[in-house]
Amino acid sequence: MIDLFDDPAVAGAISWREGSALEGEPLELLLNGINGTYLRSILLNAEKRTHRVDAAVAYATENDLLFDWCWDQKLPLRFWGRFDESVPVAIPVLKKFLDKRSGRYVCKLVRNFHPKVIWWRGYGAYIGSAKAMSMVRRLPGIAR
Repeated sequence: MIDLFDDPAVAGAISWREGSALEGEPLELLLNGINGTYLRSILLNAEKRTHRVDAAVAYATENDLLFDWCWDQKLPLRFWGRFDESVPVAIPVLKKFLDKRSGRYVCKLVRNFHPKVIWWRGYGAYIGSAKAMSMVRRLPGIAR
């Protein structure tokens, strides 16, 4: 399983801050170590403006920073993860949702599901893709 926040395999994503597209600001390209922008930095910047998080992420490890961040901030979290025999959402993650026993923290599992989309309501969104990384590597000036 991957850790969405630190694994170089998920490098190659865009993030969007609410209001920025309306003001003509470009999307931010997150390439982890390639350009020094990490998904983790969104958490630091979104803290005061987010009122709920909606996350559709196929794989979730037991150390998933996003879940702990939402719980620590007492932010409602709606999570959609993948469900199949490979257990892409770790049992400890599922147990944490069950232990919360709250409608503020919803976990839904879906078959044939492979997104990487997180929306910090009131702040912005992250759209990740391993395919995006292969496209980025074809851009001039990017290490191959």
